[in-house]
Amino acid sequence: EVAALVNGGGYAEYCVADEETTFKVPSSLDLEQACSIPECYFTAWSNLVQRGGLKNGSSVLIHGGTSGIGIAAIQILRLFKSEIFTTVGNDEKKKFCQNLGVKNTYNYIEQN
Repeated sequence: EVAALVNGGGYAEYCVADEETTFKVPSSLDLEQACSIPECYFTAWSNLVQRGGLKNGSSVLIHGGTSGIGIAAIQILRLFKSEIFTTVGNDEKKKFCQNLGVKNTYNYIEQN
């Protein structure tokens, strides 16, 4: 079984995907879990590492730390030993990000 990031038709039973955006589904994941990887992690990696030139120890602000892209970005940033800053909309989300290891989490409703 494979999963991929596709430009269209991703909800179809069958579709064509570029080999570069296709990966073998690990045996530890089912298809439902695997389908969450391409959009969030490929997007975060592309923007942070490939386009942004992320280096070890960088300081990075992620808006919406509890979104799919935000969570993926936080996990990638931790791999690069980055200082992570994130914004969230409530205290529950703030605690969630703190549990992911983010020390600089700001509730934008309560703080400017």
